[in-house]
Amino acid sequence: MENFYCDKIVAGPWPFLLLLIPLAGAYFYGKGKHRLAWLLIGGWILVQVPMSFVNNFMVNCQGDAPSPEDVAPLKEEPPAQIK
Repeated sequence: MENFYCDKIVAGPWPFLLLLIPLAGAYFYGKGKHRLAWLLIGGWILVQVPMSFVNNFMVNCQGDAPSPEDVAPLKEEPPAQIK
């Protein structure tokens, strides 16, 4: 289940598309449709807060990436700076 969540939800377009919901709420608020605006913003909060909780505390979507301590240092010297 974690692989599906990381591959389809986190790495997909969904987090960015979810940002359109509060923008639409702001648009409708500016048009005087306050009830619809707050429903959109509240609905976005009801989706975003649990999704952020899962991303931060429940799953590790980094895969098998090595930690910085496990990476061998470079053996090459960095190139000389051009002056």
